[in-house]
Amino acid sequence: MNRLHRWVMMAISLTLLCPALSAHGVVVAYNTYQTPPFVLNDGQQGLAADLVSYLNQRLAGQYFFELQNVPRTRLLNGVLSRPAFNGVVLFLSPRYVDDLEQTHYHWSPPFMEDGGVFVFRTSQPASQTRLETLAGLRFGGVVGHHYPSLEARLGRDLQRIDARSEQVNLQNVQLGRIDFTLLAESTFLFFSHTENFDQLQKVDSPEGRFGRHFLVSLRSYKLGMALDRVARSMPQDPVWKAILVKYHLN
Repeated sequence: MNRLHRWVMMAISLTLLCPALSAHGVVVAYNTYQTPPFVLNDGQQGLAADLVSYLNQRLAGQYFFELQNVPRTRLLNGVLSRPAFNGVVLFLSPRYVDDLEQTHYHWSPPFMEDGGVFVFRTSQPASQTRLETLAGLRFGGVVGHHYPSLEARLGRDLQRIDARSEQVNLQNVQLGRIDFTLLAESTFLFFSHTENFDQLQKVDSPEGRFGRHFLVSLRSYKLGMALDRVARSMPQDPVWKAILVKYHLN
């Protein structure tokens, strides 16, 4: 078998294995959220995987998306450090990549809403669940995570105790090992339905509400326009709504 024949057979095999591939080829879909509900079972399942499957259905014949779970630092220092990076980043908000004016990247309309929440025990007095009354309390963070709304106070009038995950922090709050933690509302809602966290309460944090978007390079015009169309319709799409309900995010 000559080299040309081998290349032809390889191309035919790829076509048979990946019938959804289009003229645009494979698009890497980056997810930096390494906690449930975004990733489950070592990243093979979860909201990120379901979102990629959803995109492959909505944009079949145009693009084929392939999920890649990466740490946020690797995304910022690697992928996003290149102006013409390929691929799409899932779930991000402009505030978390220092692009509030949305001039460095192309941002789709938001396709879901989230927010940052403080979580306390239900026995915590309401007067001690406000930002100005947190002095002297023990805050549970996640190793390597930054908390802009608390940075000025950590190590001064707040003690920071780190754990390996948001789930462990919720367990530690319930057990009284820490006084409160801060995490995405989506993560809290998922765990509050799947774990026995009946002694916990959430309070809106200074992080506030934010939308989750698709992010692509400014040079990926066609991809950006395609994702914009999908994102714009998702909040009303029964298929996407059913995915959110699956993870208790309705």
